[in-house]
Formats: sequence, C-alpha cells, structure tokens
Amino acid sequence: MAKRSESIDPVGFVWPIITSLLGLLLVLLIVFLLWLFNSFFPTRLVQSIIDLIYANIGLIFVMSVAFNYGAYLYKFSPPTSAVAPLITSIGAVFLVFFILSILRILVPDNVGLVPLIDLIQGNLLLIFAVLLAAGYAVYFLRITRSE
Repeated sequence: MAKRSESIDPVGFVWPIITSLLGLLLVLLIVFLLWLFNSFFPTRLVQSIIDLIYANIGLIFVMSVAFNYGAYLYKFSPPTSAVAPLITSIGAVFLVFFILSILRILVPDNVGLVPLIDLIQGNLLLIFAVLLAAGYAVYFLRITRSE
C-alpha cells in the first residue's frame, strides 16, 4: 500500500474546498450555457434542469466538499482517517437526495415509481446507516490488509 502522510498540510486541508469551488464554477457555467440555449430554443425540460441545478446548488457544493474531504482524509494513517467513511457517507446521502430530486422531475406523477421515490426519501437515515456501515467495513478491511 502507498505510504500515508502523517501531518496535515494547511494547503492540503483547504484543497478540497478549492476544488469544490472550481467544480461549482463549472456547474454554474453549464447552467449559464443551458440558459443561453434555452433562451434561443425554449423547452420545458431544459428549464426544469436549470431550475433543478439552481435550486440545489448548495447541495451540490456540500456534496462535493464531503466527497473531497472523504478522499483527502483516507490518505492519512488510521486515527486521522477514521472520520473519512463518515464524511463520505454524508456526501453519499446528499447524492441520493439529489438523484431523487432529478427523478421527481423526470418521472411523471402518474407513474408507479413515485411511491418508491417517497419510500427512499423517507428512509434516508437508514440509507445513511447502511452506507456508513459499508464504509467502515471497507475502512477496517484496508487497515487489516495494510498491517
């Protein structure tokens, strides 16, 4: 296994936020380009996509920060990296919530998937617990393999 860093570099600690901000700028650029496209060729689907991304821009940023910090903390030795599965699981729950928001736009109300979407959204805490357990299982497997 690769050698792990033992000290937290201040630049490295801020780097996940910087990359998340750059990703957010990219998302905003895509929204702007979609808005330009929609101003010349107006469609309801493109407007719905713009509205969805704009309404969830904070969620996208928090999700990106969580995934970036999870990946960053996995680089350290076990006492420090023990938080990584928790942070990554939080990001994954935000991702599930975002995917459900997309499905709510794409799936009409009369389709049978709406109760399934409601069931998943109602059990996000259970999904978080399962993702957290899986994350720590992988984490402990990595620790036992590296020793």
